[in-house]
Amino acid sequence: MLTAFCRKSVNHAIILIMAYEPPKSKWDVNIQFNEPLDADSELYVDSTKVRGDFSFDELFSSLGIDSSDQSNLTLKKYPEYENVFFGGHWGSGKSTELKRFSDKTDKDGLYFVIFLDVTMELDLQNLQYEDVLIALAKKLFEKLAEKNITPDKKSLAKLNDWFKEKIEESKETQDYASELKAGAEAKGEVPFFFKIFAKLTNSIRYGTSYRVSLRQVISNSFSEYARAFNDLVRGTEDKLKDKRKVIFNLALLEYEDGGRWLQSHPVVRTLDEYKNVVLQK
Repeated sequence: MLTAFCRKSVNHAIILIMAYEPPKSKWDVNIQFNEPLDADSELYVDSTKVRGDFSFDELFSSLGIDSSDQSNLTLKKYPEYENVFFGGHWGSGKSTELKRFSDKTDKDGLYFVIFLDVTMELDLQNLQYEDVLIALAKKLFEKLAEKNITPDKKSLAKLNDWFKEKIEESKETQDYASELKAGAEAKGEVPFFFKIFAKLTNSIRYGTSYRVSLRQVISNSFSEYARAFNDLVRGTEDKLKDKRKVIFNLALLEYEDGGRWLQSHPVVRTLDEYKNVVLQK
């Protein structure tokens, strides 16, 4: 709530300095259902007791984490491979809870968590699995840059080779590739890739003329991209001081009445199998 302001004149410009006052009651709070609360938000209300049979223990367990002591989560064993779908109705708190779950597990001795809120990064009305693959790379490079972590150079080289062969040399995206690289420094390094994948994500989200071409290139070279991306993940894990595993936490799916996952969803149909964890029935 903006409650006061003062004006100062500087070279004929008017600067508004606004004082912020926290909401005094729930009626003063404007909550958007499509915007998850931050992990440390004062607006968060623990509703575990009213969620029926749901328990986060199942989610922790699927990742090999002993959650018997919530103040001291302990990793017992990394699963070899795990896909977990965390579902619930619109506005039931999925993304907010996933953010809190990410905060709890993104620690030394547990996991290196990459959180992607697809609702905020991509266009849900025109979503393909290629879009998510690009956004995942963006968020991974964003965190690597934030933590000043440089993966193995071989893994970066493989992703660079994919970009050069499939994006730069494709007739449909040659001109676009030049635009992407314009102004980018330290080519082949983490900041370079972060800038590239951030631009790719924005192009796909806002429906530029290259969106269809980019999707087609990624779809046609999915195997090469997947190998390069997985090598990047392994290269990242090797550089983490405690050899943590990378986990991708996606706020993405909606839960359908009747208890069935949307099998036609562009991400669901790329997975062989998954574990279903429901927040609210």
